[in-house]
Formats: sequence, structure tokens, C-alpha cells
Amino acid sequence: MKLIKDLSSDQLTVLEETGKLNLGGQDFTIDDFLIFREAKPGTQAMSNRFISIDLDCTLNNELIEEGMARECVNRIQRTRKEIGLNVEDRIKLTFSADDKLKTAIESNKDYISNETLTVDMTFKSDLESEHTFKIEDQSFTIKITKG
Repeated sequence: MKLIKDLSSDQLTVLEETGKLNLGGQDFTIDDFLIFREAKPGTQAMSNRFISIDLDCTLNNELIEEGMARECVNRIQRTRKEIGLNVEDRIKLTFSADDKLKTAIESNKDYISNETLTVDMTFKSDLESEHTFKIEDQSFTIKITKG
């Protein structure tokens, strides 16, 4: 029993691949074992008989900014539709945003431009427009013109 409890992952791999394992001079087959995979406590791991996946779900600044950029894309796309632009229309985007959101937009400028078909993106600190949104408690104002 002690030998079985102390099996290494390499030994389990040999057992699963070959269907047999020798422990203490005794031969065992895969049918002699019940193998259960469980996530380690405190992890976000998921397992099944063949694979275990552990994802690091910790948010860092880059992921937070990417999420904010996605929200900007959402607001831009809704506004495009609202003002009657066609899906394939290129646009010029003027925006104002609070500091944290402005940083996220600048860090993800290429992504936002590609997703929204923006050919020119300009920041204007005192922009006035009827298209103002809140994203993560940050103000986001946009003006879209066909480009």
C-alpha cells in the first residue's frame, strides 16, 4: 500500500502507457488501479482522466487594460450602428477619456482600430459629444465621422 501511495507521476505515466508496472517485485496491471486526478487545493485546475489544466486567473494591468479596450470597441460599434454607418465603412474617431482609460486605449490602439475600421484616432481632452459612456468608472466620449 505504501508503494502505491508513493507512486510518482512518471510511474503513473508508465502504467497508463504500458498497462503494467512492477512495484517491489510484484507485477500490476492497469486494472489493479483506480486512478483519480484532482486539482490541488487552492488552484483553479480542472482535470479529467487524460489531462489537467491549471489557469492563472490573476488579473494584471495588461489584462485589465485589454478588457477596457474591448469595452471601448463595444461602445464604438454600437455608436457606428446608431448613427447609420455600414459595417464596412471606415471611420475617423475622436475621443476623450479619463487617464486610466486613455492609457488602456493607447496601449490597445491597433486592436481597437482593427476591430472598428478606424483609419484615424485622435485624442481631444475637451471633446463634447452626445456619445458619452462609463467604462470601469472612467468617462469615455466619442465622436465618429465616416473616414
